[in-house]
Amino acid sequence: MSMASIIILAVVFVLDVLAFVLAIGAEKRRNTAAYVNVDQNARPYCVYGSDAATGYGIGALVLLAAGQAVIMVATRCFCCGRALSPGRWRAFAGFCFITCCSNPSMASIILVVVVFVLDALAFVLAIGAEKRRSTATFSEDTSGRQYCVYSSDAATGYGIGALLLLLAGQAVVMVVTRCFCCGRALSPGRWRAFSGFCFIVCWFTFVIAELCLLAGSVRNAYHTKYSTLVIRGPPHCAMLRKGVFAAGAAFTFLTALFAELHYLFFAKARHAAAVPPPIVGGIGMTRM
Repeated sequence: MSMASIIILAVVFVLDVLAFVLAIGAEKRRNTAAYVNVDQNARPYCVYGSDAATGYGIGALVLLAAGQAVIMVATRCFCCGRALSPGRWRAFAGFCFITCCSNPSMASIILVVVVFVLDALAFVLAIGAEKRRSTATFSEDTSGRQYCVYSSDAATGYGIGALLLLLAGQAVVMVVTRCFCCGRALSPGRWRAFSGFCFIVCWFTFVIAELCLLAGSVRNAYHTKYSTLVIRGPPHCAMLRKGVFAAGAAFTFLTALFAELHYLFFAKARHAAAVPPPIVGGIGMTRM
């Protein structure tokens, strides 16, 4: 690494650290209000504390913007100047560029896209498992006894893959929303009610989808060769009943739908809880 790169890293690091310190100071010194009983006209009014947090916040904003400007100038906003060499380093730089420039709403969009991709892949694998489920045919050995010959076991791998992808998508949503019952309380209202309803339905469909995929994968992997050596006639070949993976795919789709709705409603309820209630002034009237 060249000396110029080290200097740029040091400058950006110092600017970002100072912005972080000022942001913490702004949180500690944020303005507070106290009520004073009456003024000269016998009216109550508010008395505010120091405005230092405003200066700290603006200073943090300017320093953070300065550090970001230094990085963007040095990297030419990742899209100008000489083309980069294709490879993993360019891919890592692009991912970090998108994450660095994203705001909370962009982070929500990225999360929704990630969960959607995981659930969509799980749905596709579940459909593939239904199409490739194992079937059996009869054959005879050298002794003239019939036995079962099975086709490919690809459906088992597809089912396990769909199960894991659906589990990963559900885990992402539950971690972000803190399972709807942990963390900061949500603001009461329709968004919290909608989010709670989607949370319950999402878990219900998730459990059924996981059971269908797991049972289908296990049953599809179970093979019998000779069902019996006593009873005459063709052997009984254990095969997965048609529609198990299809049911798993259907409930996977419902899980994806309600998981996305649960997160969107949760985000709205959390945003509503973050907005402070308006201060309503007035004079309390009591019986004299």
